[in-house]
Amino acid sequence: MAGNYLNFHESYLANIPIVRISIEQQNRIAELVKRIELLKRCRIMYLKYWREWSSRLKNNEYSLSKILVNDMASITTGNFNSTWTSKASFYPTGQKLKEIAIKRYKEFHVVGDYKNNIIRIYGLDENSVEELVYEMELSSRELMLHIYYSLLQALESRAKIETLPQLFAKTTIPIIKEVNKSPNELTPNIIKKATNEFKKWLNEEKIEAVETDIVKIDNEIEDIEAKIDALVFKLYGLKEDEIKVVFDSLKTSMIYQQKVLDNFKKLEL
Repeated sequence: MAGNYLNFHESYLANIPIVRISIEQQNRIAELVKRIELLKRCRIMYLKYWREWSSRLKNNEYSLSKILVNDMASITTGNFNSTWTSKASFYPTGQKLKEIAIKRYKEFHVVGDYKNNIIRIYGLDENSVEELVYEMELSSRELMLHIYYSLLQALESRAKIETLPQLFAKTTIPIIKEVNKSPNELTPNIIKKATNEFKKWLNEEKIEAVETDIVKIDNEIEDIEAKIDALVFKLYGLKEDEIKVVFDSLKTSMIYQQKVLDNFKKLEL
């Protein structure tokens, strides 16, 4: 309508096929939703503590580009004690950086490994095809989490990020730097302080069975969302090829699609 307002008529709404489900099915979905709500509440609190301690303890900032370039220089000279990464897809310098700058993406998706200190960066291209763009393994869990939070903050900002070099450059890492001490030794104290504060909060709120690792929290949230989607598809009687049509229309990542389909197949057993 005028002014871009929407007008919904009962005659239209009456034809929307909302499936009726049993109390048992309602309770099953409600339990999963309740768990997601709790995890997202915990996630907000943990990031709050991380930002607070980053602000309080940092005395400098590095871009992710600078950290990776410094790591390459340290590895070249055999100074492995000062590196943040133990390995990476490549270290962005010179010609290699120019080559990857050509590829533009609609968005990036950062995934932290549940068990290992690995961060994977996926890019969604103009055809909505998702591909693994970059992978780095950090020398400690604390450093991995610190960079993971920093990447999330960069992607959640309003900064225009279309290429991997832009993401490296615009990801700001708060660091602790002192004379005769490498930042990779001191900066993990930010994560340690944030984790201790988060544990205290969990105890005060009497919250149990929640990880104190944001990557594990994020992975659990995505796993539960995939279970809920699989249940909904099952309740509406969709088949696998129909599910793919829905996902394609929503431009859903292939990784998430596979999670949903895996859960969907289990429901049919």
